[in-house]
Amino acid sequence: MAQVVRSTAAEIDFLLSTLFDEWQDVTELAHQWPTLDAAEKEDFQLEWTLTEERLERMRGIASLDLTATQRARYCELLKLVAQNRPVLESLLRV
Repeated sequence: MAQVVRSTAAEIDFLLSTLFDEWQDVTELAHQWPTLDAAEKEDFQLEWTLTEERLERMRGIASLDLTATQRARYCELLKLVAQNRPVLESLLRV
């Protein structure tokens, strides 16, 4: 039998805050990208997988456990992701 794990409000707030910070940084990163060396770019790419994992976790939680305030913040996050994903993808292709 599958076990359902409920997320705490603190975990959800942490995920939302962390994801907002990371996705807001994409624009600044785009400006810095040309000055980064290959190792720094590779480090970013490896570390970004954690951000994507957090976003997937948040998507799963969003279907179950959000308060009205958290849901509004999550909707804002999705808009930010949609806005910055093309920029991020262009960086990761290079």
